[in-house]
Amino acid sequence: MKKNQIVILIMILSVNYLQSINFNQVFHVTTFSVNEGLSQYDAPCIIQDKYGFIWASTYDGLNRFDGNSFVQYRHDPYNDNSINGNRVILQYIDSESNTWVITEGGKIDRFNYQTEVFEHFDFEPLKYSIIMRISI
Repeated sequence: MKKNQIVILIMILSVNYLQSINFNQVFHVTTFSVNEGLSQYDAPCIIQDKYGFIWASTYDGLNRFDGNSFVQYRHDPYNDNSINGNRVILQYIDSESNTWVITEGGKIDRFNYQTEVFEHFDFEPLKYSIIMRISI
C-alpha cells in the first residue's frame, strides 16, 4: 500500500511540474560554419570558459568564439607556442578555469590566457591511449 502512495505522489508532483513549464517559449538558434570562420564543419567537443569564450574542437584545429568572430588555433611547426596538433580530440576546463586540450597522439596543452599561447605537457602513457573523457 505504501508503495502505491509513493507512486501516486510522484505522479502528482510530476503533473504539477509539467504544468509550470512554459511550452510557448521561443528559442533562437544561430548556426556557424566555415563561412563564419569555423575551421571545419564537424566540432565534436564544445565548451564555454569563465570568460564567455566558446571553444570548439575540430580535426583541423581549435576554435575560440567570442560572440562575434572565431580565432583559429592550428599547429605551426615553426612556432613552439602553437597548439601541439590540429586534430583536437578532447578539451577540458579544470577547477582553476584552465583550458586543457588533448590532441591526436596524446599530446597535452594548456592555453595561457595572458599570453594567448599553448603550454605543452608531456605525458607518455597518453601517447598510445584512447581518451574518451576526463573527470576529476
